[in-house]
Amino acid sequence: MKILVIIGRAGLGGHVLSTITMAKALQKKQEIVFGAGKGVLSAEIEKQGIKYVELPFFLSAFNQEYAYFSFFSWITIKKVIEIVKKEGIEIIHAFDAPASFVANFVAVFTGIPVITTICGGPGPVYSLPKFQKLIVFSKEYKEVMINKFSWDEKDVVIIKNRINFKEEMKDNVGPCCEFPFTSQHKKIIMITRVSGGKIKAIEYVFKAVERILSLRSDVDLILIGDGQSYEKISGLAKEINNKIGREGIFLTGAVINANSLLKYGDIVIGVGRSAFEGMFWSKPTIIVGENGFAGVIEEETVEKLEYYNFSGRNVGVSEDCKKLENVIWRILEDEQYVLKIGGFGREYLEQELDVVQGVKKIEKLYEDMLYNGQIALGIRIKSFAFLIWNVSKILIDGIIFSMPIGKTLIKIKGKIMKKG
Repeated sequence: MKILVIIGRAGLGGHVLSTITMAKALQKKQEIVFGAGKGVLSAEIEKQGIKYVELPFFLSAFNQEYAYFSFFSWITIKKVIEIVKKEGIEIIHAFDAPASFVANFVAVFTGIPVITTICGGPGPVYSLPKFQKLIVFSKEYKEVMINKFSWDEKDVVIIKNRINFKEEMKDNVGPCCEFPFTSQHKKIIMITRVSGGKIKAIEYVFKAVERILSLRSDVDLILIGDGQSYEKISGLAKEINNKIGREGIFLTGAVINANSLLKYGDIVIGVGRSAFEGMFWSKPTIIVGENGFAGVIEEETVEKLEYYNFSGRNVGVSEDCKKLENVIWRILEDEQYVLKIGGFGREYLEQELDVVQGVKKIEKLYEDMLYNGQIALGIRIKSFAFLIWNVSKILIDGIIFSMPIGKTLIKIKGKIMKKG
């Protein structure tokens, strides 16, 4: 089979890394073409031996960070149609919402079947294109699509496997950036995007570790990541460092192969993909979301954390940062606890998230789609009507939100979405 994998931007982020992991695993048996908007991982994709095509996505339209659709998206649709015809593509597999809208318009015009994988949560801002199969990573997301967006249960499939144990992270890797490595120190490592909703989690972690860093001069916090609020967080780190009288918080900025640095950590803090990478190295891993401490990954908590895709959304209200501080103290002082939860995390990954098992499930979906042939004309007409209606809403919102009052309206809408 010849599959076109598309994503809005080849930037740093868990959902992009998961897409690359799955594309590479699929390439063992399928012929993969990878299309994405230009980003820091564009060259990395080609290094993986995957055929890469740059697509003109316009994600910053209407002053947004990740616009689902814009007036310029028709350029992207035209380009994808050209690739489909030139490469003889049989299936398009989209890996985020902007890519899904583009792919489904292409399906309307060409009849090529489409499938979408959505990696994040808690749900899309707008209803995703229907009349396709949707792969999600968690029960939470599946229930949102069924209950809130009226999807048919059989069309939403949970396939959470996305870690490649054999090729993705080797045990013999060394430091790969200017890593603040002091071998005698205990290192708490957090990998995250430094923007949007992630800022609350970062500030929460800083507050939780401040007292630890002041009492234990052999403990450091290392924040790996970049984003729109990097300068703000950098300033906060300097304030805390001045307060404790030493450099206890380090910021590395963006690192392409950040997962390999976790080998040198003692505690990993994160959500989703970054948490899994800590578990890969058998590190004690703590989930911290927007509302703070959500749990340590261990046998007693894993089922609840998994339901929410290890995002921290299992915590509905802001948690006292003392909870996180107490957990970190325990990990620093209880070696048996460290071995127990570190070993459990690694074992859980191998049993539940190995990409090889996920690829088998995806390939079965591909086979079913090809067996059914090209999309019927009646379904394409229904899909086109659905797309036009929803794209119209997206464009109207985009115009409104790009106005001076737009930021206020976005905040109001965000609160309404959370309540809903």
